[in-house]
Amino acid sequence: MLHYRISPASPEAREYALELTIPEPCAEGQVVAMAAWTPGSYMVRDHARHVTWIEAVDGNGQAVELTWLDKQSWRAAPCEGALSVRWRAHAHELSVRTAHLDSLWGFADGAALWLRPLGFEHLPCRVEVQRSGSVMVNAGALEWRATMMLPPEAVDAHGYGVYTADNVEALLDAPVAFGALREFSFSVRGVEHRFAWLGRVEFDTARLALDLARACETAVALFGSEPPPFARYLFLALVTPDGYGGLEHREGTALLCRPEHFPREGEVVTTPAYREFLGLCVHEYLHAWLVKRIRPAAFMSQPDGRLPLDAEAYTRLLWLFEGVTSYYDDLLLLRAGLISLTEYLETLATTMSRVQRAPGRERLTLEQASLTAWTRLYKADENTPNASISYYTKGALFAWVLDVALRCRSADSISLDDVLRSMWRDFGQHGHGVPEYGVEAWVTAVTGVDLDDVFTAGLRGGEDLPLAETAAALGLSLRWSAGQDAPWLGAEVRAGAQGTAVLGTVYRDSTAEWAGLAPQDELLALNGLRVNRANLEGVLRRYHAGDVVELHVFRRDELLSMSLSLQKPPKTQAGLRQMQVADAQQLARLRAWSGVELT
Repeated sequence: MLHYRISPASPEAREYALELTIPEPCAEGQVVAMAAWTPGSYMVRDHARHVTWIEAVDGNGQAVELTWLDKQSWRAAPCEGALSVRWRAHAHELSVRTAHLDSLWGFADGAALWLRPLGFEHLPCRVEVQRSGSVMVNAGALEWRATMMLPPEAVDAHGYGVYTADNVEALLDAPVAFGALREFSFSVRGVEHRFAWLGRVEFDTARLALDLARACETAVALFGSEPPPFARYLFLALVTPDGYGGLEHREGTALLCRPEHFPREGEVVTTPAYREFLGLCVHEYLHAWLVKRIRPAAFMSQPDGRLPLDAEAYTRLLWLFEGVTSYYDDLLLLRAGLISLTEYLETLATTMSRVQRAPGRERLTLEQASLTAWTRLYKADENTPNASISYYTKGALFAWVLDVALRCRSADSISLDDVLRSMWRDFGQHGHGVPEYGVEAWVTAVTGVDLDDVFTAGLRGGEDLPLAETAAALGLSLRWSAGQDAPWLGAEVRAGAQGTAVLGTVYRDSTAEWAGLAPQDELLALNGLRVNRANLEGVLRRYHAGDVVELHVFRRDELLSMSLSLQKPPKTQAGLRQMQVADAQQLARLRAWSGVELT
C-alpha cells in the first residue's frame, strides 16, 4: 500500500504540504511524476510547475538524492527500506481543474497535487488528511472542516483522518477541500448523495435537495433499473462571484457557481440561473456513467487500462462523451418535471443559435473538433468561432438528430435512451473501452437501424444538421430570425475599460473583415460621433443595411480610419415552439421523447 499525506500547511503562502511513502521502492531508483493534465479537462497544464520544493528521505530519515528527469518527473537514488518524498505545491488558481488555497478556504483537484510512483500506480493508497490549525478570516478564528471524494476509513466529525483509494488513478480523481464546509444529504435508490459547498451563500437547501434527488433519479433510470454504480456521491460546490463550470469524478463532481445559481428561501419560480445550475449538476452526474465508467478505448491505452497522464490522450469521441451528455442534461430536467417544455425548447434553441453563429461549423467536423480539443476548445481565441466548432454544442444537436432519427426509423420503438442502456451493458459494466472507429457499427448492431447516412453527415461533414426536419418530426416548428433590428458591423463587440467598444471576433467573410477591422480594435467614432459599448446599437439603428459609414479605431496606440458597408444582421437566432397543427404520430413522438403529458 502507498501512503499519502496532505495538509493545507501555509494558506498565507498558498502552499499545500504533501508526502508520499513507498514501502518498497524500485531498487534501481524510484521515479515519481506529476500528471501533465487533469482528466476531463483536455489541455496540458503542466501541474509540476507549481511544485515549489521537494525532497526525499529513506526509512531512517536520511536524505536521498533526487534528480530531475524532465519537466514533471524525478528519480530518487536507490535506498534501503521505505522511500518518502515530500513536496509543496503552490495553489493559486480557483478553478475545478487545478488547486487553490488562501485564508478563506482551499480546494484542489487530485491531478494538480499528487506525485505518481511509476511502476506502482496499481497499488491501493492510504491518504491522511491533516489539520493545519485555525485560520484567520474576517470574523475571527474558525476551525476548518475537510472533505475528500474517497471512501473514509477513519475520519473524525470534521473530515480529518484517513481515506482510501483503490489505486493512484482513483486518488488523482478525488478532489479535496478545506474550509467552513456546510452540507446536506439526500438518498437516491438507497445511495447517499451529499451536497457540500464553500463560499458565502444562503439558500433554500430543502428545495435544492428535493430537486437534485428528482434529477438524479431520472438520470439513474436513463441507464436502467439498477442503483447508481457508486457507493456514495458528492456534489462539491465552490461559490464565487463570477464562477461557472464543473468537472466530473467517479464518485462526485466539483462545481464552480455563483450565489444567484441557488434558489432563495421562499422562491417558487425556477430562475434562468437556477435552471442553468441544475443542468450543470445533471451534466456532471451523467458523467459518472459516460466517460468515467463508459470510457473511450483511447483513455485506456496504458497497461492495466490506466489513463495516460504524461501527455495528451487523443480521441475522436468527445462528441459522444460530452455532446450526448450535453443533450441529456436539460432534457432530463424536463423529464423530471423541473422545467417546462417551453423552458426546455428555449434552452435547445439557444444551443442552436450558438452553433449557427459560428462559421467554424463549416470548417471543422465533430470528429475533428473532438480530436483537437487540446489546442482549439481549451485554447480558444477571438478567431475560434471562425475556425472551430464546439463538440459540446454541436454534439448536443447531433445527439438530438440521432435520437429522433432512431425513433422515426424504428417506428418509435427505439431511441437514444436504449443505445445508452446498451452502452452501459456492453462497455460500462464490463470495463471495455469504446472503440474509436466501431461506434457506428455497434449502434447498428444493437438497434437494427441503419444510421450510416446520419453518422457520416453529422460526424464527418461540414453541412448544417437537419434541425428543421428533426423538429418537424416531433411536431415542433423551427424559425430563424436576426435577433436585432439594427444593421450589423460583422463583428462581436465587447465592453472594454470604462465601457469602450472593443472588437472580439471579426467574422469570416463579413464587411468588418473586408474593411480591415481586427480583434482588439477599440471603436472610437462612427461618422464622426463618439460611440461606446452602451450606445453603439442605438447609433447603428439610425442607418440601414448597405449604408457606408466612416469608422475611427485605435489599434494598439495607432489611430486608424476606414470605411465599412453595414450588413443585414444574419438570421442566427433560433426559435422553437409546438406546431399549431400536428398529427397524432408527431404528438405521440413528442410525448415519448419529452416525457411530458401534452394538453
